[in-house]
Amino acid sequence: MARSILKIIGFVIKGSAYIGVAVLILMMLITVADVFLRYVFNSPIVGAYEISEFVLLVLCFIGIAYCAWEDRHVKMNLLFSRLSERGQAGIEIGGLLIGLALSISIFYFYIQEGLLIQQSGKSTDILGIPEYPFYFIVSFCGLMLSLVTIVFIINSVCRLVKR
Repeated sequence: MARSILKIIGFVIKGSAYIGVAVLILMMLITVADVFLRYVFNSPIVGAYEISEFVLLVLCFIGIAYCAWEDRHVKMNLLFSRLSERGQAGIEIGGLLIGLALSISIFYFYIQEGLLIQQSGKSTDILGIPEYPFYFIVSFCGLMLSLVTIVFIINSVCRLVKR
């Protein structure tokens, strides 16, 4: 049961990362075309800046969840490595609990804000793109980060108990 849940979480996060890569390539092509059209024909792509803003927002949060899943975040081991295994596990669990509180906050508050934005009908100025789906995407990434953090907490507690 636990392994199938981990596989599902991994599948969703990696799938999101692949979608993020495709969107990044699309953003790059739009930006290159926008710059080319602006300087060669003096006719930029309308709304390219708005599209880039939303794409970067989504990519950042997808990237955070993916880096957490792959355990690729930057770590400072200078003092940490000098602690006992029990001390390391304690600090790791404490940091993960703080991270869990933050990721749950991201999930919860972006859902709330997305619902408010949806009710208000707020959209971008130039293209009229509704803003609320992006709040829900960020919230989804916060949920994925929360699940990854819970998995790491369980693994850390298991390692601590085995010692």
